[in-house]
Amino acid sequence: MSVFQMEGMKFSVADGDGPYEIQDGVTLMFPEEAEEALNKFLPKYNIDIELGYYFMDLKIKIWACICFTEEHDIAGHVVQSRRSMSQVALKPYTRESQTPDKDFIPKVGSLYISSKFACEDLSHKSDLFMEIWNQLKNCDRRVRWLLIVDKLPKSIKQLSQDENKKLWYSVRKS
Repeated sequence: MSVFQMEGMKFSVADGDGPYEIQDGVTLMFPEEAEEALNKFLPKYNIDIELGYYFMDLKIKIWACICFTEEHDIAGHVVQSRRSMSQVALKPYTRESQTPDKDFIPKVGSLYISSKFACEDLSHKSDLFMEIWNQLKNCDRRVRWLLIVDKLPKSIKQLSQDENKKLWYSVRKS
């Protein structure tokens, strides 16, 4: 696992001759070492860190961005672990169909944790979030962080697709 400090930038965009308007979302900016680490696995998902679309105009609060070196079938586990949607959001690396079927469960490429407090809270419910917390607990709550995770905890890795599916739908129904 690797931890890097990152920045969140807001951009203003002008349409033609119109006035500049500040965009709602935040765009994540990484130091060179972090870009090099991300470029070791993101290209296999057709994500170009230089173009940055994957990390642009994010409409969520972000204290930590967790990037896995490959997508995982853990969306059910993630949504089951959080108390509210604002604690942690998930995002696949592969682009979703514009009209996914009703049974679609996204894979998890990255997670966005809203605050240091949310990260600590999540750590009490999951081995995955405990591992993330162990890496980030000494990080400043006023700074944004990137954590690159190259392997899942054994208990999470053993989660079957059926178990993940049950967790996903049990939360989605409530």
